[in-house]
Amino acid sequence: MALSDAQAELDDSQNGLDEIRAGLDQIQAELDSALSQIAELMPYQVLLDSGCSRMTAPQLQWNCPPGALLSGANLSGADLSDANLPSADLFDANLTGADLSGANLTNARLYADLTGADLSGADLSGANLVDAVLGGANLTGANLTGAQLSEGGLHHAAYLADANLTDANLTDANLTYVSLQDANLTGANLAGANLTDAALNGADLSIANLAGMDLRGVLLQGVIMRGANLSGANLMGTVVGALLQGADFTYANLSGADLRGSMVNRGGDWYAAYFGHANLRNADLSGMNLTGVDFAGADLTDADLTGADLTGADLTGADLTGANLTDVIGYP
Repeated sequence: MALSDAQAELDDSQNGLDEIRAGLDQIQAELDSALSQIAELMPYQVLLDSGCSRMTAPQLQWNCPPGALLSGANLSGADLSDANLPSADLFDANLTGADLSGANLTNARLYADLTGADLSGADLSGANLVDAVLGGANLTGANLTGAQLSEGGLHHAAYLADANLTDANLTDANLTYVSLQDANLTGANLAGANLTDAALNGADLSIANLAGMDLRGVLLQGVIMRGANLSGANLMGTVVGALLQGADFTYANLSGADLRGSMVNRGGDWYAAYFGHANLRNADLSGMNLTGVDFAGADLTDADLTGADLTGADLTGADLTGANLTDVIGYP
Protein backbone atom coordinates (compact mmCIF):
# COMPACT_ATOMS: atom_id res chain seq x y z
CA MET A 1 0.00 0.00 0.00
CA ALA A 2 1.34 3.37 -0.96
CA LEU A 3 2.15 5.76 1.85
CA SER A 4 -0.36 8.24 0.51
CA ASP A 5 -3.13 5.64 0.68
CA ALA A 6 -2.25 4.78 4.27
CA GLN A 7 -2.32 8.45 5.20
CA ALA A 8 -5.74 8.83 3.57
CA GLU A 9 -7.11 5.88 5.55
CA LEU A 10 -5.67 7.36 8.75
CA ASP A 11 -7.29 10.71 8.00
CA ASP A 12 -10.63 8.99 7.37
CA SER A 13 -10.33 7.18 10.70
CA GLN A 14 -9.51 10.43 12.46
CA ASN A 15 -12.52 12.12 10.88
CA GLY A 16 -14.69 9.22 12.02
CA LEU A 17 -13.40 9.57 15.57
CA ASP A 18 -14.06 13.31 15.47
CA GLU A 19 -17.64 12.66 14.37
CA ILE A 20 -18.08 10.11 17.17
CA ARG A 21 -16.67 12.59 19.71
CA ALA A 22 -19.00 15.29 18.39
CA GLY A 23 -21.92 12.90 18.66
CA LEU A 24 -20.95 11.95 22.21
CA ASP A 25 -20.60 15.63 23.13
CA GLN A 26 -24.09 16.30 21.78
CA ILE A 27 -25.50 13.34 23.71
CA GLN A 28 -23.75 14.58 26.87
CA ALA A 29 -25.16 18.08 26.36
CA GLU A 30 -28.66 16.69 25.89
CA LEU A 31 -28.23 14.48 28.96
CA ASP A 32 -26.98 17.44 31.02
CA SER A 33 -29.96 19.49 29.85
CA ALA A 34 -32.37 16.69 30.76
CA LEU A 35 -30.76 16.22 34.17
CA SER A 36 -30.90 19.97 34.73
CA GLN A 37 -34.61 20.00 33.91
CA ILE A 38 -35.19 17.04 36.21
CA ALA A 39 -33.24 18.75 39.00
CA GLU A 40 -35.22 21.94 38.40
CA LEU A 41 -38.51 20.08 38.62
CA MET A 42 -37.61 17.90 41.60
CA PRO A 43 -38.78 20.45 44.21
CA TYR A 44 -42.02 20.75 42.24
CA GLN A 45 -42.71 17.00 42.12
CA VAL A 46 -45.46 17.53 44.66
CA LEU A 47 -47.17 19.80 42.14
CA LEU A 48 -46.89 17.22 39.41
CA ASP A 49 -48.22 14.55 41.78
CA SER A 50 -51.23 16.80 42.44
CA GLY A 51 -52.12 17.01 38.78
CA CYS A 52 -50.47 20.36 38.11
CA SER A 53 -48.76 21.04 34.84
CA ARG A 54 -46.16 23.54 33.80
CA MET A 55 -47.22 25.77 30.96
CA THR A 56 -44.67 27.34 28.66
CA ALA A 57 -46.95 29.61 26.63
CA PRO A 58 -47.74 32.43 26.70
CA GLN A 59 -45.42 32.40 29.72
CA LEU A 60 -43.81 29.92 32.05
CA GLN A 61 -46.23 29.16 34.88
CA TRP A 62 -47.82 26.37 36.88
CA ASN A 63 -51.43 25.45 36.26
CA CYS A 64 -53.18 23.35 38.91
CA PRO A 65 -56.69 21.91 38.92
CA PRO A 66 -59.15 23.47 41.39
CA GLY A 67 -58.71 22.07 44.89
CA ALA A 68 -55.21 20.66 44.31
CA LEU A 69 -54.03 18.79 47.43
CA LEU A 70 -50.72 20.33 48.48
CA SER A 71 -50.95 20.06 52.26
CA GLY A 72 -47.55 19.75 53.90
CA ALA A 73 -45.73 20.50 50.65
CA ASN A 74 -42.23 21.95 50.86
CA LEU A 75 -42.17 24.72 48.28
CA SER A 76 -39.71 26.96 50.06
CA GLY A 77 -38.20 29.43 47.60
CA ALA A 78 -40.27 28.01 44.72
CA ASP A 79 -41.07 30.12 41.68
CA LEU A 80 -44.86 30.05 41.52
CA SER A 81 -45.30 33.45 39.96
CA ASP A 82 -48.58 33.77 38.02
CA ALA A 83 -49.47 30.20 39.04
CA ASN A 84 -53.09 29.08 38.92
CA LEU A 85 -53.88 27.54 42.32
CA PRO A 86 -57.63 28.10 42.81
CA SER A 87 -59.04 26.51 45.98
CA ALA A 88 -55.69 24.79 46.55
CA ASP A 89 -55.22 23.04 49.90
CA LEU A 90 -51.88 24.32 51.22
CA PHE A 91 -52.46 23.40 54.85
CA ASP A 92 -49.15 23.35 56.75
CA ALA A 93 -47.21 23.95 53.52
CA ASN A 94 -43.76 25.55 53.62
CA LEU A 95 -43.83 28.54 51.28
CA THR A 96 -41.12 30.58 52.95
CA GLY A 97 -39.49 32.90 50.44
CA ALA A 98 -41.66 31.56 47.61
CA ASP A 99 -42.50 33.78 44.64
CA LEU A 100 -46.30 33.84 44.38
CA SER A 101 -46.53 37.22 42.72
CA GLY A 102 -49.57 37.46 40.48
CA ALA A 103 -50.72 33.96 41.50
CA ASN A 104 -54.37 32.94 41.51
CA LEU A 105 -55.05 31.71 45.05
CA THR A 106 -58.77 32.40 45.16
CA ASN A 107 -60.51 30.43 47.92
CA ALA A 108 -57.24 28.68 48.74
CA ARG A 109 -56.64 27.11 52.15
CA LEU A 110 -53.45 28.79 53.28
CA TYR A 111 -52.75 27.75 56.87
CA ALA A 112 -49.15 27.89 55.68
CA ASP A 113 -45.78 29.40 56.49
CA LEU A 114 -45.47 32.31 54.05
CA THR A 115 -42.63 34.07 55.82
CA GLY A 116 -40.88 36.36 53.35
CA ALA A 117 -43.06 35.19 50.46
CA ASP A 118 -43.79 37.51 47.54
CA LEU A 119 -47.58 37.74 47.14
CA SER A 120 -47.60 41.07 45.37
CA GLY A 121 -50.49 41.34 42.95
CA ALA A 122 -51.78 37.89 43.95
CA ASP A 123 -55.50 37.16 43.97
CA LEU A 124 -56.32 35.90 47.47
CA SER A 125 -60.01 36.72 47.38
CA GLY A 126 -61.95 34.31 49.58
CA ALA A 127 -58.74 32.64 50.74
CA ASN A 128 -58.51 31.23 54.26
CA LEU A 129 -55.35 32.52 55.93
CA VAL A 130 -56.39 31.83 59.52
CA ASP A 131 -53.20 31.18 61.52
CA ALA A 132 -51.06 31.71 58.42
CA VAL A 133 -47.56 33.05 59.11
CA LEU A 134 -46.96 36.10 56.92
CA GLY A 135 -44.07 37.83 58.64
CA GLY A 136 -42.10 39.87 56.10
CA ALA A 137 -44.42 38.83 53.26
CA ASN A 138 -45.01 41.24 50.40
CA LEU A 139 -48.73 41.66 49.69
CA THR A 140 -48.49 44.93 47.81
CA GLY A 141 -51.46 45.25 45.50
CA ALA A 142 -52.83 41.83 46.50
CA ASN A 143 -56.58 41.21 46.38
CA LEU A 144 -57.82 39.86 49.72
CA THR A 145 -61.51 40.59 49.21
CA GLY A 146 -63.47 38.41 51.63
CA ALA A 147 -60.31 36.68 52.86
CA GLN A 148 -60.18 35.14 56.33
CA LEU A 149 -57.16 36.39 58.28
CA SER A 150 -58.38 36.16 61.86
CA GLU A 151 -55.54 35.40 64.26
CA GLY A 152 -53.15 35.49 61.30
CA GLY A 153 -49.50 36.37 61.88
CA LEU A 154 -49.24 39.44 59.67
CA HIS A 155 -46.91 41.22 62.05
CA HIS A 156 -43.91 42.84 60.39
CA ALA A 157 -45.46 42.01 57.00
CA ALA A 158 -44.74 45.69 56.23
CA TYR A 159 -45.85 45.45 52.61
CA LEU A 160 -49.64 45.60 52.46
CA ALA A 161 -49.67 48.99 50.79
CA ASP A 162 -52.42 49.31 48.17
CA ALA A 163 -53.75 45.85 49.04
CA ASN A 164 -57.47 45.21 48.56
CA LEU A 165 -58.86 43.88 51.84
CA THR A 166 -62.52 44.66 51.19
CA ASP A 167 -64.76 42.73 53.62
CA ALA A 168 -61.71 40.83 54.90
CA ASN A 169 -62.04 39.14 58.29
CA LEU A 170 -59.12 40.40 60.35
CA THR A 171 -60.54 39.68 63.80
CA ASP A 172 -57.77 39.20 66.36
CA ALA A 173 -55.14 39.48 63.61
CA ASN A 174 -51.67 40.60 64.66
CA LEU A 175 -50.94 43.65 62.51
CA THR A 176 -48.15 45.20 64.56
CA TYR A 177 -45.81 47.35 62.49
CA VAL A 178 -47.73 46.46 59.32
CA SER A 179 -47.98 49.13 56.64
CA LEU A 180 -51.51 49.33 55.27
CA GLN A 181 -50.89 52.61 53.51
CA ASP A 182 -53.57 53.32 50.89
CA ALA A 183 -55.03 49.83 51.42
CA ASN A 184 -58.74 49.25 50.81
CA LEU A 185 -60.26 47.91 54.02
CA THR A 186 -63.86 48.82 53.23
CA GLY A 187 -66.18 46.71 55.37
CA ALA A 188 -63.29 44.81 56.95
CA ASN A 189 -63.77 43.35 60.43
CA LEU A 190 -60.82 44.37 62.60
CA ALA A 191 -62.39 43.59 65.97
CA GLY A 192 -59.68 42.57 68.41
CA ALA A 193 -56.88 43.10 65.89
CA ASN A 194 -53.54 44.38 67.16
CA LEU A 195 -52.59 47.51 65.23
CA THR A 196 -49.76 48.64 67.48
CA ASP A 197 -47.47 50.94 65.47
CA ALA A 198 -49.29 50.03 62.25
CA ALA A 199 -49.44 52.60 59.45
CA LEU A 200 -52.92 53.21 58.06
CA ASN A 201 -52.34 56.58 56.44
CA GLY A 202 -54.39 56.92 53.28
CA ALA A 203 -56.27 53.66 53.90
CA ASP A 204 -60.01 53.32 53.26
CA LEU A 205 -61.77 51.95 56.35
CA SER A 206 -65.28 52.95 55.35
CA ILE A 207 -67.94 50.94 57.24
CA ALA A 208 -65.17 48.85 58.81
CA ASN A 209 -65.58 47.40 62.29
CA LEU A 210 -63.04 48.93 64.69
CA ALA A 211 -65.19 48.72 67.80
CA GLY A 212 -63.26 48.59 71.05
CA MET A 213 -59.88 48.75 69.34
CA ASP A 214 -56.74 50.30 70.76
CA LEU A 215 -55.63 52.75 68.08
CA ARG A 216 -53.13 54.70 70.16
CA GLY A 217 -50.00 55.40 68.16
CA VAL A 218 -51.57 54.26 64.89
CA LEU A 219 -50.94 56.56 61.92
CA LEU A 220 -54.36 57.69 60.73
CA GLN A 221 -53.54 60.74 58.62
CA GLY A 222 -55.66 60.88 55.49
CA VAL A 223 -57.62 57.77 56.48
CA ILE A 224 -61.17 57.38 55.17
CA MET A 225 -63.37 56.09 58.00
CA ARG A 226 -66.81 57.06 56.79
CA GLY A 227 -69.47 55.00 58.53
CA ALA A 228 -66.87 53.03 60.48
CA ASN A 229 -67.79 51.56 63.85
CA LEU A 230 -65.34 52.98 66.39
CA SER A 231 -67.57 52.64 69.44
CA GLY A 232 -65.48 52.11 72.54
CA ALA A 233 -62.23 52.50 70.59
CA ASN A 234 -59.18 54.06 72.25
CA LEU A 235 -57.66 56.89 70.20
CA MET A 236 -56.11 58.72 73.14
CA GLY A 237 -53.49 61.18 71.91
CA THR A 238 -53.88 60.06 68.31
CA VAL A 239 -53.46 62.46 65.39
CA VAL A 240 -56.37 61.63 63.15
CA GLY A 241 -56.86 64.00 60.18
CA ALA A 242 -59.37 61.62 58.57
CA LEU A 243 -62.70 61.54 56.76
CA LEU A 244 -65.05 60.56 59.57
CA GLN A 245 -68.55 61.32 58.30
CA GLY A 246 -70.99 58.76 59.61
CA ALA A 247 -68.41 57.21 61.93
CA ASP A 248 -69.65 55.97 65.30
CA PHE A 249 -67.46 57.04 68.25
CA THR A 250 -69.93 56.08 70.98
CA TYR A 251 -68.01 55.81 74.28
CA ALA A 252 -64.73 56.05 72.37
CA ASN A 253 -61.68 57.44 74.17
CA LEU A 254 -60.42 60.44 72.21
CA SER A 255 -58.82 62.24 75.12
CA GLY A 256 -55.94 64.37 73.90
CA ALA A 257 -56.61 63.39 70.30
CA ASP A 258 -55.81 65.88 67.54
CA LEU A 259 -58.83 65.87 65.24
CA ARG A 260 -57.91 69.00 63.29
CA GLY A 261 -58.22 68.42 59.59
CA SER A 262 -60.76 65.64 60.08
CA MET A 263 -64.15 65.88 58.38
CA VAL A 264 -66.94 64.95 60.76
CA ASN A 265 -69.82 67.08 59.51
CA ARG A 266 -72.50 65.78 57.20
CA GLY A 267 -71.32 65.50 53.63
CA GLY A 268 -72.68 63.86 50.50
CA ASP A 269 -74.56 60.69 51.41
CA TRP A 270 -72.96 60.55 54.85
CA TYR A 271 -74.41 61.75 58.12
CA ALA A 272 -72.29 63.64 60.62
CA ALA A 273 -70.09 61.60 62.94
CA TYR A 274 -71.55 60.47 66.26
CA PHE A 275 -69.59 61.21 69.44
CA GLY A 276 -72.26 60.28 71.97
CA HIS A 277 -70.73 59.80 75.45
CA ALA A 278 -67.24 59.90 73.94
CA ASN A 279 -64.25 61.01 76.02
CA LEU A 280 -62.90 64.12 74.29
CA ARG A 281 -61.02 65.57 77.24
CA ASN A 282 -58.20 67.85 76.09
CA ALA A 283 -58.97 66.95 72.48
CA ASP A 284 -58.09 69.50 69.81
CA LEU A 285 -61.09 70.33 67.61
CA SER A 286 -60.05 73.89 66.89
CA GLY A 287 -61.19 75.39 63.61
CA MET A 288 -63.26 72.34 62.72
CA ASN A 289 -66.63 72.24 61.00
CA LEU A 290 -68.76 70.47 63.60
CA THR A 291 -72.14 71.39 62.18
CA GLY A 292 -74.78 68.82 63.01
CA VAL A 293 -72.36 66.61 64.93
CA ASP A 294 -73.84 64.66 67.86
CA PHE A 295 -71.89 65.23 71.10
CA ALA A 296 -74.74 64.20 73.41
CA GLY A 297 -73.31 63.13 76.76
CA ALA A 298 -69.73 63.61 75.55
CA ASP A 299 -66.95 64.73 77.88
CA LEU A 300 -65.37 67.81 76.30
CA THR A 301 -63.60 68.94 79.45
CA ASP A 302 -60.65 71.24 78.59
CA ALA A 303 -61.15 70.51 74.87
CA ASP A 304 -59.92 73.13 72.41
CA LEU A 305 -62.86 74.30 70.28
CA THR A 306 -61.33 77.61 69.24
CA GLY A 307 -62.97 78.88 66.06
CA ALA A 308 -65.02 75.69 65.60
CA ASP A 309 -68.45 75.79 63.97
CA LEU A 310 -70.99 74.12 66.26
CA THR A 311 -74.06 75.18 64.34
CA GLY A 312 -76.77 72.56 64.81
CA ALA A 313 -74.49 70.34 66.92
CA ASP A 314 -76.17 68.31 69.66
CA LEU A 315 -74.46 69.10 72.96
CA THR A 316 -77.21 67.71 75.18
CA GLY A 317 -75.64 66.57 78.42
CA ALA A 318 -72.13 67.30 77.15
CA ASP A 319 -69.54 68.46 79.69
CA LEU A 320 -67.73 71.57 78.42
CA THR A 321 -66.00 72.44 81.69
CA GLY A 322 -62.79 74.33 80.94
CA ALA A 323 -63.26 73.99 77.18
CA ASN A 324 -61.82 76.79 75.04
CA LEU A 325 -64.79 78.27 73.20
CA THR A 326 -63.03 81.34 71.81
CA ASP A 327 -64.57 82.50 68.51
CA VAL A 328 -66.85 79.46 68.40
CA ILE A 329 -69.69 79.74 65.89
CA GLY A 330 -73.22 78.57 66.65
CA TYR A 331 -72.78 78.07 70.39
CA PRO A 332 -74.98 80.03 72.82
